[in-house]
Amino acid sequence: MVNIPRLDLNLYINGNSAQRKQFSDDIGKAFNETGFVTITNHGMDKQLIDKLYEDVKALFALPDDVKDKYEVPGLAGQRGYTGKQKETAKGFTAPDLKEFWQIGQTVTDNDPVKDEYPDNLVVAELPSFNDTTLEVYKKLEWAGQHLLRAISIYLGLPENYFDEKVHNGNSILRTRLPILMRCPKMRYVPAHTKT
Repeated sequence: MVNIPRLDLNLYINGNSAQRKQFSDDIGKAFNETGFVTITNHGMDKQLIDKLYEDVKALFALPDDVKDKYEVPGLAGQRGYTGKQKETAKGFTAPDLKEFWQIGQTVTDNDPVKDEYPDNLVVAELPSFNDTTLEVYKKLEWAGQHLLRAISIYLGLPENYFDEKVHNGNSILRTRLPILMRCPKMRYVPAHTKT
């Protein structure tokens, strides 16, 4: 059994120099030994996480015809809704029943990369869903920036080495149908690896 380390991001952000160094060493060791780490104090409190689950559940409970109007075929799942039977898990022939909602970077400065990113879609039926997912996206981005700073230290690089490289980065928050329902001829994604 692999032991996945649990690290407290607050020790890096608000800790003294010894705690920050220890966090950097610990995250570097974890990525070298297991490739994984669990992060606490990542900026999302229980209230926000509960709200995200509530809003995601409400989104996927909408009628299919409502969700379908948020699917943009030309974007290949980069923004908005991806409906059932659109993806097939590796090793299977039948499409699965999973549904997704994707949001991405919102460029708020004059960075020319803004023209390369599609706009996020707004769910008119669920205004709080839009606010919640955007807040979660931003908090995950914030945590990621601090984790990259800690990794920079571990690698012997300047602490802000990755800041410019990830500014307005092209990442996506993909939320997935939270209710598991199975059908004999269609499947959800089994345990797998990214290739």
